[in-house]
Amino acid sequence: MRETSLARRRSAAEIGKGEIPVRCISEADVARLLDPPALLDALAEGFIALALGKVAAPPRPQSRCPAPGSRWRWPRGPRA
Repeated sequence: MRETSLARRRSAAEIGKGEIPVRCISEADVARLLDPPALLDALAEGFIALALGKVAAPPRPQSRCPAPGSRWRWPRGPRA
């Protein structure tokens, strides 16, 4: 029998991915490489697909700061 317990699962941060190179580009590179009208068209298509139920979008986690100046505490997953 296969165990699917949450205790055996690891978060993405706990899974080694090896070295991943990061490319740094300038604002000018971004402006040159992106096509704003095409981006807006793709966003519109995505929202239409979402509204029609063709794609799934899980809810985003929300965090609220209890009071100005208080410290943030991020939840931790279970330890392996």
